[in-house]
Amino acid sequence: MRPVTLLDMPLTREQFDQIMSTHEPRLRAHVSVRVRADQGLDVDDVIQEVRIRLWRVLSSEKIVEHLASYLRRTVVSVVIDALRRRQARREETFDLQDVDVVDDSVVAPDRIADRAHRVQLAQAAIATLPERRRVPAQLLLQGFTTQEIGTMLGLTEASARNLAYRGVEEIRAALREAGAEDWDE
Repeated sequence: MRPVTLLDMPLTREQFDQIMSTHEPRLRAHVSVRVRADQGLDVDDVIQEVRIRLWRVLSSEKIVEHLASYLRRTVVSVVIDALRRRQARREETFDLQDVDVVDDSVVAPDRIADRAHRVQLAQAAIATLPERRRVPAQLLLQGFTTQEIGTMLGLTEASARNLAYRGVEEIRAALREAGAEDWDE
């Protein structure tokens, strides 16, 4: 197979679309092999991210030899990045409802009082947020993705992510300030 070499000039949108239509079946196959249903990733979202990355490279003045290999490496990179982002979001969220799940009959009274105090601190911290950040932060803490938050609130995913994460960070800062530094984030 002959390597595909792109010249030292940026591609036009039409040229890019032509290249993508030629490689779309291979792209979809690479993504489908690497994205499993249990990973929580959407094949179409991954394909879109691959297209964006390819457009950035191919519309610049870079030379790409062996486009098929570059396409495969880009797919792997996008899938890994998406899985890392998903894992990072999962680790950053914490659920205030988990505090009340423990059976109070087997927990020492001082732990029950401490837990109740922490819930009050968290609720007070949440209440101090401006509504624009409070609602996205609460939804994030309930386990919604930033994409879902954006859809629910009529925001772009980027705006929802910024508002939610800023809100959660302000909650954490308020909890630290209130003496709950050791709270498991």
